[in-house]
Amino acid sequence: MDAKIVLVAAQSGFWKFWKGRGKAKMWFNWYVLFPVLINIFGYLPSKRISGMEDLPKNVANQWRNWGKNSNYLLSDINISESFFDKIHSEITAFSIDDDKFAPKKAVDWMTAQYSKAKKKSIHLAPKDYDTGKIGHFGVFKDKFQKTIWEEFLNEIK
Repeated sequence: MDAKIVLVAAQSGFWKFWKGRGKAKMWFNWYVLFPVLINIFGYLPSKRISGMEDLPKNVANQWRNWGKNSNYLLSDINISESFFDKIHSEITAFSIDDDKFAPKKAVDWMTAQYSKAKKKSIHLAPKDYDTGKIGHFGVFKDKFQKTIWEEFLNEIK
């Protein structure tokens, strides 16, 4: 059996991949909010802001630096080998229409980094699942067990 990879909303955090208010918000996060909060608290209090886990100062700063660069994590000199070009497996990348954390353009960029893989992209839209919202984390809710989860499983069979 050949190895297969399923990416779910795996994306670049480069702020220019967002549109409109989302783009302004991402710029604000990387250039203003993160540095201010890190300087005040000594870490990024993500749990208070977004419900995500708090991040240590160095981790938050690394993520911030990636988000300011068009090559995202590949711009980091500390990442000596990315291995993206060494993966030959089939990859299916899922993006989600109403995902505020991972717009399709950012997901497409990350998927493209697997230059030698056979790539397939699937874009999920709430209307296709008779729901008003999926969102970034929504695909893992029980209500999508018989629909979206089945699509994920079918991609690795």
